[in-house]
Amino acid sequence: MKYNIYTLSNDYKIDQLPSNELNSEIADRLTVIEKEIVMEYLKKQKGKLGIKKLGNEIRYNSILKNEFNTQKNNKIIIKMTENRRAFIKVFLDNWVSHNTSDIYYFILENTFGGESNLVDASFIRKNEINEELTKFFSYFRKTTTGPRVFFIEMKGLSKYHIIENEGFSYLQLNN
Repeated sequence: MKYNIYTLSNDYKIDQLPSNELNSEIADRLTVIEKEIVMEYLKKQKGKLGIKKLGNEIRYNSILKNEFNTQKNNKIIIKMTENRRAFIKVFLDNWVSHNTSDIYYFILENTFGGESNLVDASFIRKNEINEELTKFFSYFRKTTTGPRVFFIEMKGLSKYHIIENEGFSYLQLNN
């Protein structure tokens, strides 16, 4: 999986980290996530021009459900592909639920998210997360140390690329 990794700093800014700083357990889990996304994509597009969206297939895939929202070794990956209005609620709910964990929010990079049609177009983008957190933390300050917060921004697939095919998104193996 191609991705960017960010952390929420002590001054509530989202700072990019080098990709090699991603925890190895999380990197292994991302490999599983990518494999399942590719499998669902290929299955849905088989015999068709492509797909319009893959949201339900991702939502109901049991392996993805296990990788997302399951805490392992005090680390959890939260699929954050909801719309902007839902972000602060999801953020705070997880802050409380996983107060001593490392929380990794899985988001889509703007261009890749739009091209891939993995979810509908209302998914939250990194710049919107930054705006929401800046606004929120300008009024409220944390009273506990809380979890360490990271954002994994998926920006592509390792062995595949997306092409536009008559209004559909089609997954194609890299040459």
